[in-house]
Amino acid sequence: MFTPKRHVGAIHPSARENISPVLAEHFCFTRSAQNVQIITGTGGVTRYVVKYIVKIDKQNRAVVWSDVNDGSIQRVEVENLHNTKITSNAIHDKISRESSRKRPLPFGRIMGSPQMLHNLLGYSEITMKNMHCIEICTLPFEFRGRAKVRLDRKGNISKKKGKSNEEASIPDGVSMVTKSYSLRSVILANHPRRLFSGDQKLLLTCTEQEHLLTDPVSLFGVRPPKLMPLVRRLGMYHEMFDADKGILSNEEIESGLCEDVDECLWIDGVARRIRLRQSCVPAFADHLRALPLDGLPQFAVAFRETFLSAVDNGTLDVLSRFIFDDGLIVPPVVVYSRITPEQHTKFALHLLLVLGEFDTELDFKTSGSFKDSFIKAGLFDDVDVGDEDAGKRALNKLLRRIILEVAPVQPISTKKTGHIHCEVS
Repeated sequence: MFTPKRHVGAIHPSARENISPVLAEHFCFTRSAQNVQIITGTGGVTRYVVKYIVKIDKQNRAVVWSDVNDGSIQRVEVENLHNTKITSNAIHDKISRESSRKRPLPFGRIMGSPQMLHNLLGYSEITMKNMHCIEICTLPFEFRGRAKVRLDRKGNISKKKGKSNEEASIPDGVSMVTKSYSLRSVILANHPRRLFSGDQKLLLTCTEQEHLLTDPVSLFGVRPPKLMPLVRRLGMYHEMFDADKGILSNEEIESGLCEDVDECLWIDGVARRIRLRQSCVPAFADHLRALPLDGLPQFAVAFRETFLSAVDNGTLDVLSRFIFDDGLIVPPVVVYSRITPEQHTKFALHLLLVLGEFDTELDFKTSGSFKDSFIKAGLFDDVDVGDEDAGKRALNKLLRRIILEVAPVQPISTKKTGHIHCEVS
């Protein structure tokens, strides 16, 4: 491994110091215009190097001009590189360029083949990564894009197929249930705890002109009832579980739902099959072990015992219908919206969605105040809020969770994170 040290080039043939270290493949591909240095986060060294990584080499200029005799021939003349870090050199270079006869000619910049390909193909600057991110919008319900309206070639709203003329004539005709909701109500009628709740039914309200529930918060609210008592954190659900892109047909829903807890598939309110990511099996097992059994319905306790038994005995084959290998070595990273404490109401809701435990976001709508919502989400204890000293301890505990759990997954700078900590305090 290379060590972070100041590079000194070879000044005589017998010197033992080599030139800047390189990766052979990249060195050939970039035509000797690349070197490698492994550094650590010591002081400002990292920032200094990153500045050079993202900075465009503006001094590597080339001028384009046509031949005097034959205008169809284009010529490119590359200028010599000048060290313009020194102010005097930069001034002389600017004066020389402005007084040159080539000043009216178009100038360009020499770039490497990778950047050419990125610009031509429309790729982003970073194309190689081993991290998968899931973006979750935690804005209020009315600010989230949760509906998709499809237009036809003429720009009119396309109607769903199979609608009668009477229903299609109503622009906002409402269908209170989805096929997943209605079929579950029939197949599992003898198991009321495994049916969708009233709040979930309200979230599943849709019209015949739109496809609803496209935002992650709403999709979390209509997760399979079998997972409702086991997974009550928004980020945990999207980090550990994956949903099929396609929608199940009526026949697939009927065959997937059954009274046997160990055989019944996880199907959410919009008829998508939900499965646990292969890389999250150990973490989910640890979560189930730490889960208190008080208040859990019988079907949740039975599935918990079956899952932990299969994990402990190494017989995950019996859980193959619930596990999906998405090819990820590590679980995806959940990234939430950029909401700061200056937006008081939005930030409070942001904390409830990120840190709280709840069935659906409608749990907070029925609370009398934000204090009641924080109590219902498990962020405050009712007794702590009533006592001034205990309330301060609860607020400090919440502040600690904001620093450790919210700030690291928000798309903000380090300086802004420190400002948020001061505002929250």
